[in-house]
Amino acid sequence: MARPLRIQFPGAIYHLTTRGVDRQPIFRDRDDRLAFLRLLDRVATLDEFRIHAFCLMTNHVHLLVETPRGNVGTGMHRLLHRHARTFNHRHGRRGHLFEERYGSSLLRSEEHLLSAARYIALNPVRAGLCDDPAAWPWSSHRATAGLGPRPRFLVTDWLLGVLDARREVAHARYRDFIGAGTDTIGA
Repeated sequence: MARPLRIQFPGAIYHLTTRGVDRQPIFRDRDDRLAFLRLLDRVATLDEFRIHAFCLMTNHVHLLVETPRGNVGTGMHRLLHRHARTFNHRHGRRGHLFEERYGSSLLRSEEHLLSAARYIALNPVRAGLCDDPAAWPWSSHRATAGLGPRPRFLVTDWLLGVLDARREVAHARYRDFIGAGTDTIGA
């Protein structure tokens, strides 16, 4: 039976995920992660993806992406195919890197957007990799919280604008919103 077609339309916003085959690493080191971020920047430019949040774990990735052109499939194919080729070449391996086709959840409200952003920011905390999402260097959290530089491809205006029109207040509200989510981890 054929897989259902993905919902794609201009302006759609998705929470996208992908994971390594058999939960194996898709990033072995800093260089793998930096290469992926360079690819993400390239896809954001070529496919006009608006990246609102991201988190690179060891064996999976979370992305919060808006597609003004309605081309999530094209951009994700470019990103994942090129990362797999680069990773396999660098590590002398062959075959599939990703378990299945990427997962996508269409976000339909500001509440859903905020919930997905919190989930993405707290992923390394839930995995026991750090106690504070600001300690994980491979996510958009620090930049969105106003605690570090913003990668060129990361768009924070909309997410922060949902919280407040004043930038510093929005940063503080974002930090509080994410921090309130840590109360439920391990409970």
